[in-house]
Amino acid sequence: MKSNRVNYVVVGSFVLAMLVGFVAVATYLSGRTTGVDPYYAVYDNVTGVKYGTKVLYEGYGIGQVQNVSPFVDRGRMRFRVDFQVAEGWRLPRDSVAKIAAPGLLSAVTISISAGRAAEALDPGQQVRSGESANMLAGITDLTTEIGAIAREDLRPLLANLNVITDSMAKLLEGDAAAMVADLRSVSADMATTVPGILDALQSASRRMDQAADGINGIVGGTNRKTIEGTLQNMASASADFARLAAELKSTRQQLDRLLTTANEMVVDSRPDLEKAIVDARYVMGSVARHIENTNQNLEATIRNMYEFSRQIRQNPSLLLRGGAAPDEAAAR
Repeated sequence: MKSNRVNYVVVGSFVLAMLVGFVAVATYLSGRTTGVDPYYAVYDNVTGVKYGTKVLYEGYGIGQVQNVSPFVDRGRMRFRVDFQVAEGWRLPRDSVAKIAAPGLLSAVTISISAGRAAEALDPGQQVRSGESANMLAGITDLTTEIGAIAREDLRPLLANLNVITDSMAKLLEGDAAAMVADLRSVSADMATTVPGILDALQSASRRMDQAADGINGIVGGTNRKTIEGTLQNMASASADFARLAAELKSTRQQLDRLLTTANEMVVDSRPDLEKAIVDARYVMGSVARHIENTNQNLEATIRNMYEFSRQIRQNPSLLLRGGAAPDEAAAR
C-alpha cells in the first residue's frame, strides 16, 4: 500500500514538472520571458500579417504581432497592427515599419528600418509605416500590366500594320509600278542615246583636230595669230561639248537616283506618293522633250561644224576674207 503511494507521488511530480517545463518553453517561444514594449503601425494592406508574425529590427527578431484590427479612415478601410518588442529596444522616431516578404517561400514579417533621429519613440506610440515589399504581389501586378499592354497596345498595332501592308501592296500593284516602269524606260533610252552622242562628239573633235593641222600646214606668217585664235575658239567649243556630255551623264545618274528614291517612296503615305508620282511624270516628260531637242541641236551643230571644217580644208582663205573663193569670183 505504501509502495503504491510512493509511485503515485513520483508520477504526479513528474507530470507536474512536465507541465511547468511546457509552460516555460511556451513562454520562452512566445517572447514573454522578459518585459515587452507595445507599439503599433497603420497599413492599407496587411496580406499575410496575423497574430504571431515576427517583428524584425534591421533583420533581427525583437518581437511579434499581437493584434490586427480594421477601422475606417476618411471613408476607406485601413488596418492597425499592434505589436510588442523586447523591453529596452530603442526605436528612433523616423524608423519605418514595412510588411516584407523577401522571397517566394519566405514568411511575412514586420521589418523595421532604423532611422537616424536622435530621439526615440516612447512605448505605445505609432511607428511610421511604409509600402510593403511583397514579391508575389509585384509579380501579379507586372503580369496584369503586361496583359493590358498586349491587349490595348500590341493588338491594335498589329492590326494597323496589317492595314498598312495591304495598302502598300495595292499601291505597288498600281501607280508605283507604272512609275517605276516609266523611269526604267527613260533610263534605258538614256543609256542607248548618250553613248552615240559621245561618239559623235569625239568624231567631230578628231575631225576638227585634223582640220586645224591642215590649216597650220597651209597658212603661216602674219595670219597665224588669227588662225590660232580661231582654233582656240574651236577648242573652247569642243570643251563645251565635253561639258554637255558630262551634264548628260549627270542627268542619267540623277535619273538612277530618282529611280532608287521612287522605290523607297512606297513606305510613305498614299497621298504624298500620288503627288510625287504626278510630279515625277511631269519631270520625266519634260526631260524627254529636252533630251530630244538637245539631240537635234547637237546633230545640227555637228553637221555645221563638219561643213565648216570641209570648207576650210578646201579654201583656207575663207578664214581671212570671209568671202567666196578666188576661182568663184573670177567665174562671176
